[in-house]
Amino acid sequence: MARIKQVLNERRLAYEKAYDIVSAEQETYHNEQVLIHLRSTRRRGSATRPLTQDATVQAQEKTAAEPIIEAPKASDMAAAKTVGGPSEEEERNVVAARVKEGAT
Repeated sequence: MARIKQVLNERRLAYEKAYDIVSAEQETYHNEQVLIHLRSTRRRGSATRPLTQDATVQAQEKTAAEPIIEAPKASDMAAAKTVGGPSEEEERNVVAARVKEGAT
């Protein structure tokens, strides 16, 4: 009986070592695949990055040239509402119209 337990224990230990080796190899393989994917996306991203940077610079220049229109403060909105002024939705429409007029 003791010999059977010894053989089973040896086989269990051998299986655990083999399992650990295979797991490490699979992890290494998957890590390499992830690195390859990240490098390829970075390369594609760096090829398109100058175009997007140019677009952001143009957008910043465009917004810098537009006039700044301040939206009414919440306290002003509440005061206007109590006096019978326009609703919040009407105020948003007015602000949106002013922004469109300034953009065109």
